[in-house]
Amino acid sequence: MKKELAKRILAGNSRFNVDLVAAHIGSDELLFGELIELIHNGEPPIPQRAAWIMTAATDNYPWLILPHLGHILKNINVYSHPGIIRCILRQLSMIDFPEELSGKIFDLCYNFLNDQKQPIAIRVHAMQILYNISEKEPDLKNELILIFEDLCASETSMGIKSRVRKLLGKLNKRY
Repeated sequence: MKKELAKRILAGNSRFNVDLVAAHIGSDELLFGELIELIHNGEPPIPQRAAWIMTAATDNYPWLILPHLGHILKNINVYSHPGIIRCILRQLSMIDFPEELSGKIFDLCYNFLNDQKQPIAIRVHAMQILYNISEKEPDLKNELILIFEDLCASETSMGIKSRVRKLLGKLNKRY
């Protein structure tokens, strides 16, 4: 079955194919598990394309990713393409993940945010996740305000600065 899914993934690198394969997966947990397996162990370009399909599938069925989060987080630093990390962080910024993963995800996102070698999209998603965690754990808000203020003062990317200002506004308003 994984071979059939890989064949569908390789059929095209377009939004149309992404939506087609995501619709094929639907809410099928087994097929979604195979997709995650292809992200981890597929030959390029399958992992990048599978990650894109993962975002489309979990936009419709966000709970599909939850059983795989531990494995994904364990391997996030070994993915072969930054697009995979971007897709994973995008989904993490949009879901309500288990509280027991908050510390690990916070540390991971803090490291991504402060690594200027990371693409801007990865850093922006990491910022959003840090903010989302602070919404559940208000004790982190002061620390996050300091992190974001330092980042705003030292960052050259307008995309990062824009997101920092937006999140600082929310943090300061609610604090």
